[in-house]
Amino acid sequence: MSHPHSFLLVNYKLLHIKVLDVGSAYGTMKSSVGIVSIGVNKPDLILKSLVPVIMAGILGVYGLIVGVILLTKGSWTIFTLTNY
Repeated sequence: MSHPHSFLLVNYKLLHIKVLDVGSAYGTMKSSVGIVSIGVNKPDLILKSLVPVIMAGILGVYGLIVGVILLTKGSWTIFTLTNY
């Protein structure tokens, strides 16, 4: 029998991965819309507008790395009635 809070701890670590990756996807989407609008209005500035897309991708990779580190670094002690 495991302690109910250990289940919540794993869920919070997985939520960390999901939130950062959803944020990265949202940032990529918003900056891609900006690139399209800049491409229509000022085509010579397209390369300068790629920086937000690259940063959003870096944010997604960072979230994945931190989430994996948190999942592997956690202590998985099984709490029973005798050692609780």
